[in-house]
Amino acid sequence: MILTSQPFKLFSAFAVAVTFALIVIGGIVRTTGSGLGCPDWPLCYGQAVPPYDIHSQIEFSHRLTTTLVSASVGLMALWATLIYRREKVIVRGAWLAVALLVAQIALGAFVVVYELPPALVGVHLGNALLILATLLAISLSAYRPWEGAPAQSDPALLRLILLSAAAVFALIFSGTVVTGLNAMAACLGWPLCNGDLLPQTGPQAVNLFHRTFAAGVGILLLAVTVRTVRTHKTIASLRKAAHVALGLFGVQVLVGALAVLSTFHPAFNALHLAAAAAVWGGMVALAVVAWRTLR
Repeated sequence: MILTSQPFKLFSAFAVAVTFALIVIGGIVRTTGSGLGCPDWPLCYGQAVPPYDIHSQIEFSHRLTTTLVSASVGLMALWATLIYRREKVIVRGAWLAVALLVAQIALGAFVVVYELPPALVGVHLGNALLILATLLAISLSAYRPWEGAPAQSDPALLRLILLSAAAVFALIFSGTVVTGLNAMAACLGWPLCNGDLLPQTGPQAVNLFHRTFAAGVGILLLAVTVRTVRTHKTIASLRKAAHVALGLFGVQVLVGALAVLSTFHPAFNALHLAAAAAVWGGMVALAVVAWRTLR
């Protein structure tokens, strides 16, 4: 085992932070209707500096952050290959992030060229979440928060945690379907839909499915946390990760409710996606720690 240096640890955390920021800015682009603020790619209205228009500025800031993420991912891959080539998780993860980033840039170009088709927007966000997960796994592998904890075989809990992470990913993707089908405003009020328990229209059905799915995921995360705390008291990193993931999910539910009650104010919509990305990060962290300690 090769111990990673403090500079690499800090850089890996920085890469995670800027990737998270990119996802949040992407949410702002979408909620403010700025996705076509720059109708061409990679330039903006045929020029390197965008015109002084709020939508163009927001979209271009998204592209600049993408450039920062790209440089970070590329440097991490080179750094890991040259210095930590024996750390296969870090090296393979870094090059996987490069491959996902290339796909992300191509998807972003297609989204602009084909004027934001909902399916591509959903895939674009999903791929961004995979990049975040990969970089977070690398950073955790560098910091090793599970060091010193006794390994405890619990394949059943490990499977449950991995299932929960997949469910959170699916939940976020279902949220992009709600937005893509313009079903957000189909249900005014929370938790009921326009005062009704059952949907009356197709968009209401899509919206209520997302809410019901979220409730199911919340119950699943609660079960994971309770079992983790009860059966693995000696693995502090695992218990902390479970509590963080559940707490972030609670924040996400609150933000989602506030977004509905505010009649989908852009600020709450952007915060809703930011909280969703944070929940996903928490679940990835929990899955990585569980993979290291429960196998």
